[in-house]
Amino acid sequence: MMPDISAQLLGASFGFLISMLLGVFFILIVLVIIPLCIIFKKAGRQWWEAIIPFYNIYVLTVITGQPWWIVFGIFFPVLQWLVSIFLYYHMCKRFGYGVPFTVGVILLPFIFLPIIAFGDAVYTAPEGASTPSETPSVK
Repeated sequence: MMPDISAQLLGASFGFLISMLLGVFFILIVLVIIPLCIIFKKAGRQWWEAIIPFYNIYVLTVITGQPWWIVFGIFFPVLQWLVSIFLYYHMCKRFGYGVPFTVGVILLPFIFLPIIAFGDAVYTAPEGASTPSETPSVK
């Protein structure tokens, strides 16, 4: 009598599927983090500021010239999407791109963030900032 190998085959297939999904996820994360580090450098910040959770959102508010308290929006489920869209829009604006490019950054960040990072986009500092890394004054 032959042993039933269907359970073993199912387990191996499931393990392979999870490994492949994690591999693709890891590659996509790397394709987003590296361009963000370069974008932060283009904006006059340190590259490592892009990889520190929560602090990177604060630095993005500085780069885009938005109020720092927007960072608190990332703690609320639906509001965090709106904050991300808002900050990505203003980041794209600072690099000379418009709404269609922002939609691309939101839907396919692993394609559109490298375009900003490795392209010839130039950062324009917010009004009131004497250097790109200085927080603009509130009027």
